[in-house]
Amino acid sequence: MDFDFSKRSEEVILHAHKEAIRAESAEVTPGHLFLGIVKIDDQTRKALLNVGMDIEDMVSTLTKNHHERGGHKEGKTIRLSKSSEKIMKIAPLEAKLLKQELVEPHHMLLSILRDPSNLVYQEFEKQNMIEGTRKEIEHQVSSGFLKAKKGFFTKWF
Repeated sequence: MDFDFSKRSEEVILHAHKEAIRAESAEVTPGHLFLGIVKIDDQTRKALLNVGMDIEDMVSTLTKNHHERGGHKEGKTIRLSKSSEKIMKIAPLEAKLLKQELVEPHHMLLSILRDPSNLVYQEFEKQNMIEGTRKEIEHQVSSGFLKAKKGFFTKWF
């Protein structure tokens, strides 16, 4: 079964790319994807607030980390990091698990929270929010609060 990315997911990816450029990063990392998710997707942002996340603190932590890492050379193409590529491949599986046809930003977040090697996962773990976030998103989906918007692009991978 092929999955399409929703319009919001496409906007998240574009915003993540802009964040990587702004941070002078050579790659779009899971942190950039998270920054895109909380900037673009109000529904997922509300789910994070429901579990008590201090989103502004998380954004500050990730932004500081990205600026410290830097390393982008002018004129070089910014690509997805290996971890972000993996996230984008797992996100359709998250959509399938939740019985949704489009890949939404909350599927990308759930995918990020499966990889302990990324900074977003580590920050969620420090705050004991991984399981609570997963349950809140599942609740929001089953309640019909997290709804899809069809995107323009299909079959990203």
